[in-house]
Amino acid sequence: MGPSNFLILPVRCIDTVSASSFNSEDENTTDEPEENRIAIIDTSYGIIKIELFEQRAPISTANFIDLSIDAFYDGLLFHRVIDDFVIQTGDPNTKDNNPYNDGSGGSGKTIPLELHPELTHVDGAVGMARGTDEDSATSQFYICDGPQHGLDGNYAVFALVFEGIEVVRKIAEVETWGNKRPIIKDQPIEDVIMYSVFITTNDTEFQYTAPDEPDDWSFDETFRLPGFEGAVVLVGLFLVVFITKNKKHRSSKSQAPRHTQK
Repeated sequence: MGPSNFLILPVRCIDTVSASSFNSEDENTTDEPEENRIAIIDTSYGIIKIELFEQRAPISTANFIDLSIDAFYDGLLFHRVIDDFVIQTGDPNTKDNNPYNDGSGGSGKTIPLELHPELTHVDGAVGMARGTDEDSATSQFYICDGPQHGLDGNYAVFALVFEGIEVVRKIAEVETWGNKRPIIKDQPIEDVIMYSVFITTNDTEFQYTAPDEPDDWSFDETFRLPGFEGAVVLVGLFLVVFITKNKKHRSSKSQAPRHTQK
């Protein structure tokens, strides 16, 4: 099984490499220049920080950086979640109301498969999802939940999580539709949102505060109003209804036929 745009999946291989390879000295740790940029991925489950290997994967990282700067990723969902495998996002189709097209969208631009012998699918590796055509990667990417070396040589690794791997774990463990809706079995039942991706060179100089929830309030399954303003609106509505009913009651009394004694 492997990440893809349209859920066209090769056979998943059993990986016996331990999770400690995330920090192993012989994989994904070749010295990179200090100017390597990092990406801060803000999700509804917390912050994930990744280092972008710009020297060893220049095409993939440039594509990711450009999309991030253009706010392409803002508000997209994690549409494919498989515990102990990968969490996948980056499809603009997740913004519409049709869950059945999630996984088939992209930015409209494709990039070639970019492999480097030193970039492998260790725990926390970030790679480009693609379809059956090896040069069909576009905007979708995945993060490994545990080492997945069965994907090596077929998918382009371009970054690595260095902070927030526990967030990856939490997302990987969310409930998905499974056999309840087999066509979208790997989609989370509750939305897992990628609010934004911020590109920087030094995360220690960047003071970042994740939002509690999106700025705009919406009407989902229940009517929600923000805090004090919501209370004011509700009181106002109550007064309008009360005054309207009172006026109607008085009006009906004044128009009622009067009976006089003869």
